[in-house]
Amino acid sequence: MTQDRRIELGVAAILALGAAAISPWAIQLLTGRPVLSFRVTAVSLALDLFLLAAVVGIVARGRVRQFALHLMLWTFPLALLAGLEVAAIAVRLADRIAPMEDNSSLRHWRQWPAYLMSEGRWADPAGGVRVYRPWKGDGIEINEFGLRTAASTPKAPGEWRIAVTGGSTTYGWRVLDADTIPAQLQNLIRIPGKKVTVYNLGIEGASLEREIALLRRFRDIYAIDQVIFYTGVNDVILRYMNRSDPTEGFGVVTAQTTGFELIKAARRLLAVSFDGPTPVDQEDAASVARTNSLREWITVARSYCDSTDLRCDFFLAPLILTCRSPACLQSPLAGAIARVYRKMHLLLDWMYADALAHVPAEGITDLRDAFDQANQPIYTDLVHVNEEGNRLIAERIADVLNEESLAY
Repeated sequence: MTQDRRIELGVAAILALGAAAISPWAIQLLTGRPVLSFRVTAVSLALDLFLLAAVVGIVARGRVRQFALHLMLWTFPLALLAGLEVAAIAVRLADRIAPMEDNSSLRHWRQWPAYLMSEGRWADPAGGVRVYRPWKGDGIEINEFGLRTAASTPKAPGEWRIAVTGGSTTYGWRVLDADTIPAQLQNLIRIPGKKVTVYNLGIEGASLEREIALLRRFRDIYAIDQVIFYTGVNDVILRYMNRSDPTEGFGVVTAQTTGFELIKAARRLLAVSFDGPTPVDQEDAASVARTNSLREWITVARSYCDSTDLRCDFFLAPLILTCRSPACLQSPLAGAIARVYRKMHLLLDWMYADALAHVPAEGITDLRDAFDQANQPIYTDLVHVNEEGNRLIAERIADVLNEESLAY
């Protein structure tokens, strides 16, 4: 074997090892994620295909080498885009243009498991309800039913069981179990003559319709007496995205928070640099009065609670766009989110006002002002808050429920 041939084989071996190191399977092994996101998988496979074509082009001879060289040329643009995507992710390019997330005020966000950000955390849907796979880690536990709460046990005499439903804010995005809203309510709610147990039925992304479906599934299993619907924002966000985002159908490719970094960066640059069509206008105000999913599902939930003798309370959750504290108004995070999600706060105002005006006032509380007196950062993105934010929300909810309990 000639010296040149040994050099060629050595280069091929290095490239092959590089391809193996960045393959989806190696990334899964190194990160502990059983399922990778579409973005990571696409970038990994694009780079792998180019590197493997290069390996074959170096090792092979004749027509096989010619085919491999052509394949390298065809895949080079994909590999180049993949490399640019990796570089953009490394420098958080989209957030440099318009920061949409700031986890610095969270106490434990660095220990949030990679598994709980992967698609592998989801169990197969059953009965129209999406839950998680059982999992246990440091300060975080998903039980056998796929809920982030205690297991079901026989009900004790005099025990009063409360379920808290909602989306990722109820679930407790990037906070430990002890810092979730339901866990803090456990220590705050006082009902005379009753032992109170609070269960967390929060599921990421749940609209009120899905909250009701989840409640129907687990009401008897947990022998629930009362339900706290911490709700509203996901219905608003879903309607806003359907109304304003023409690329919504492309899903993971274009999503503001989970899509490709280069696309996110381009979209944010356009959002902060140019005044395009207003995503929300007066036509939406009239439309809300006719087809407000939040109002409709609050009515459905009330009917279900009445038919099953459940005591139900609704708390309309806030967004960073509704916060009026100096910490919010002066925050670069809030300013960037307001530019990217233009006038979302108007849609929220219309949907909340319509719901409040058309359902009985008893048992429904608007929490948009929950953080107006806060003198420190509360929000980590558009909707999620830190441990202090969860404490303030839990205290507001507990104050309402404790006052109600005195009237019974």
